[in-house]
Amino acid sequence: MIKADRTTCGIANKGFGGLRSSEIRFSFCNGRQERSPQSLTSHTTGTLGTILAKTMLMKTTTKLLLMILEIGVLCCCEKDNDNIPLVEKRYLIQMTSDYKILEVSFFKSDTLESINRYSYLGDKIQMIKTDRDGKPLLKSVYYVENHLADSCIDSVYYDADLKYVTSNQYTYNSEGYKTNTIITTKNFTNESDYYLTGVTLNYNYTNGNNTSIDINYDCSYYYSFTSQENKLNISTFIGEYCGKIDKNLRKTFNSGCHGAPSTAPESSEYSYILGENGLVTERTEIYSSSYHVPDQEPKKKKIITKFEYIILE
Repeated sequence: MIKADRTTCGIANKGFGGLRSSEIRFSFCNGRQERSPQSLTSHTTGTLGTILAKTMLMKTTTKLLLMILEIGVLCCCEKDNDNIPLVEKRYLIQMTSDYKILEVSFFKSDTLESINRYSYLGDKIQMIKTDRDGKPLLKSVYYVENHLADSCIDSVYYDADLKYVTSNQYTYNSEGYKTNTIITTKNFTNESDYYLTGVTLNYNYTNGNNTSIDINYDCSYYYSFTSQENKLNISTFIGEYCGKIDKNLRKTFNSGCHGAPSTAPESSEYSYILGENGLVTERTEIYSSSYHVPDQEPKKKKIITKFEYIILE
């Protein structure tokens, strides 16, 4: 961990230019976990793929979510000692001593890929994500009332052109945990200009942890947790202005759909290395893809993500 004053922060900004769901997102504020435009990717894709088969509405939704989701792209696969493809990633996080995130830089193979910059503007919080050349990828604006965002507008760009705008409405319980999200989308392309509605996410909690997310009451993500304390949202880098974060670090993930065919769902197992201050410095994920039973086997991937911190006093 690096401690820095404002001068050091400025240097870091100049040096760096500025997601599993593993890192995909249902809008920056709804993402499960970071796999990035992979933010709905791997985990999300398997589950939503089943939904697609059920309705054309969800087919369109999936395309959108795949574009909006996660903060990082998987990189250069090697093989580890277990002959499992190895992916290595790194995040550099600048934040205040009370864990208010100011900037997140994402690297693969020590090459800067993208930067998220956060601005806290009273009743609005803005996050702008750019690529290494400064081109916009995503702009998220959260409208905050009583310390919680009641809505979020996401603008998604491809080649610097606006492609999608999503409006997200949130509700919370009395303890400040997000319980519901309703997503409305406007699509901007050469072929169409239309609104998509009807995507609802419902969040369920046990002992301060989000144990499942139900998508339109049709498909779900399921999570279990370690006993290790969770101090920072390293999955989507969203603060508690969008609901309390999980009390503990995630241990496993899997997905499932009601009435799905004989397909084993994708899954992940996580382990962590913590620094002296309790922040995660390294996360190892063993990811298994979905597969058809009984004639297929899951494809596995080992993803090692390192986290470095610049903490401003």
